[in-house]
Amino acid sequence: MTNRKSTKRALLGSVMAMVLCLAMLVGATFAWFTDTASTGVNKIQAGNLDVALEMKDASGKWVSAEGKTLDFVKAAAGEQVLWEPGCTYTLPELRVVNNGNLALKYKLVISGIRGDAELNNVIDWTMTLDGAAYALDEEHHLAAKNGETVDADVLTISGKMQESAGNDYMNKSIDGIAITVVAAQDTVESDSFNNQYDKNAAYKGTQEFTEGTHTLSNGVVALNPNDIAVKASGSDTNVTITGGYYDGGNGGNNICVYAMDGATVTIQGGYISDITVDDASGEDSAYFSMAEDILEDMLSAQSAEVDTVSGATFSSTGLKNAVAAALEEAS
Repeated sequence: MTNRKSTKRALLGSVMAMVLCLAMLVGATFAWFTDTASTGVNKIQAGNLDVALEMKDASGKWVSAEGKTLDFVKAAAGEQVLWEPGCTYTLPELRVVNNGNLALKYKLVISGIRGDAELNNVIDWTMTLDGAAYALDEEHHLAAKNGETVDADVLTISGKMQESAGNDYMNKSIDGIAITVVAAQDTVESDSFNNQYDKNAAYKGTQEFTEGTHTLSNGVVALNPNDIAVKASGSDTNVTITGGYYDGGNGGNNICVYAMDGATVTIQGGYISDITVDDASGEDSAYFSMAEDILEDMLSAQSAEVDTVSGATFSSTGLKNAVAAALEEAS
């Protein structure tokens, strides 16, 4: 009897030992070699686009011209500047400077003429940029700042009153003229693919045209709320928009393109990006709510020539006519 118990214990112990060995063996089959490796991402640093307008003071030093009122230079110090036929006056030398670490493109905008604007018609303005004749529509480029070295263009502006100007221009004046530099990213720095990612970068700040023929393709984004991106005035002003994005700034009354006093603005190859109803106070709210579905149809069709909304025929027809009129005015 004792021998049988001993045998059973021995067999039981052998079975348990086998189970433990099997468990250890099974566990060992999951003991993979492991290792880890990691890397850090370099700091994400945004570039700095920083254009400045500077003027040369009486001592010949370049100082900031932003917010300053520039006086025309008079050969005899202390005398009042009075325009008369044949006279020529110049402004202090100006320069456009790139103080940022990104290359930029820029244009000059002269705007804000107030008072007797017809006086400006008998003043012939001459502008040079680095000694070469410059036109306001011309786009120029400045390299990024390199250490303490900056890239800059020197600008001179002079005006000569036409000798044929008669007595009709006596005692007239113009003021409020502003010189603005609008700048945007240039196609110089590369990303992971090429350097063309910012070729359509829009200029910041309202661009105003009061005469001449102009072409816009890069786009304009106004800086102030409820502002105008492109403003054209005067019967001799023709502006053609061939591309780009135009935004009148934040706010409910912003205007992308505004033409007045006989100016012509032509939009070529554009598309309808949004339709906003400014005023629907005279509409029945229930019918108008149904009619609003036509706005998406016109956006998809890029045209006002779409079917009216069943059950809201009059309201949707009103929306069609309003969009058609807006498109006609824009073109």
